[in-house]
Amino acid sequence: MNGIEREIDKLGRVVIPMEFRKQLGIESDSKVSICLADGEVIIRPRNCRCALCGAGIESSRKIRLCDGCILKIREE
Repeated sequence: MNGIEREIDKLGRVVIPMEFRKQLGIESDSKVSICLADGEVIIRPRNCRCALCGAGIESSRKIRLCDGCILKIREE
């Protein structure tokens, strides 16, 4: 896991590093999902895209692949 330290401001805000936002396709005014799991805060883009073809997928998936790409991988 890549780690970058950031301070939380007085209002409880933290800046997501630009490198992470680019990698996840999070742009200004994008919506994110924030949840707490096993003592960790998890931030995910609401509108996730497949890492291979760019198709929209559910943000709840742990692996960022669409059904079509998963089928293609299984066939090979």
